Amino acid sequence: MLRTGRMGLSIYLLGDTPDVGYAYLTVRPPPEVYGNLANADFDGAEVTYSRALGAALIRLRAFGGQIPFRFATADGGVIDFRNNNMFGLSADYLDGDRETRLAVISLSQRSAAPFKGLAAELEATAVLRAAPLAGSLLRTPQNIYAVQAGTNYTGHHLRATVVLVRFDSHHPVGPNGNTGYVLLGWQVKDVTPFALFSVAENFGQARPTGLPPLPVFALLIAGAAQAQTFFQTTQRDLALSARYDFAPHMDFKVQLDHVWLAHSALIFDANGPPPTATR
Repeated sequence: MLRTGRMGLSIYLLGDTPDVGYAYLTVRPPPEVYGNLANADFDGAEVTYSRALGAALIRLRAFGGQIPFRFATADGGVIDFRNNNMFGLSADYLDGDRETRLAVISLSQRSAAPFKGLAAELEATAVLRAAPLAGSLLRTPQNIYAVQAGTNYTGHHLRATVVLVRFDSHHPVGPNGNTGYVLLGWQVKDVTPFALFSVAENFGQARPTGLPPLPVFALLIAGAAQAQTFFQTTQRDLALSARYDFAPHMDFKVQLDHVWLAHSALIFDANGPPPTATR
């Protein structure tokens, strides 16, 4: 089957469910796992092949296209990533109450525009040891890779989900880390209490600027470190929650989260800041 147009990314477990808000037990998918994916859809094409295997179904997909990112930073600025070419593969195994998905995605950012200012400032110092970082910031394409493995079980009483994701980037500003979550719940009539533990562990490191530690370079050194750690996240979340199904495909959810933050880049506004008022 061939589809074209704007579609949801096929790497999300349970993302094919029409009523995805109801399919997830949680109030929202764990940001430790899904927060680095600032866009849930893309413009392009998808090819799907399905085949029955006994009582089970195997489904293979290949998809690709354009996927732009635009979101606001905590300091009121906007990071705008365009001309992003994306390609991915996913494999599903569906057997009654069980669904398992393995997916890989490659994102190629072909514009260095968001980093030209920082690179120009590094080059303007005329310090030769600052040239490698400046060159890395301007290098295109900037590739980001993600691999997700997940399984979900929805039985008569038991609800269980396990998802593992790895992000890997060869760009100084790209995300590098392992994320995942485990969810366990038990349905009693119309109420499903459950617990969720999610984690994001960053393994990326900010590259040194090569600038000497002099006061004249202090702001530039700090700015380069901040830019390189923008997508780096190390945090954990323990959630206790319950869902009450008061009508078919209609529910009420309550959730209490306790979050441990070491360094988080996941609190951002995907809509961007309001325009500045002018006279």
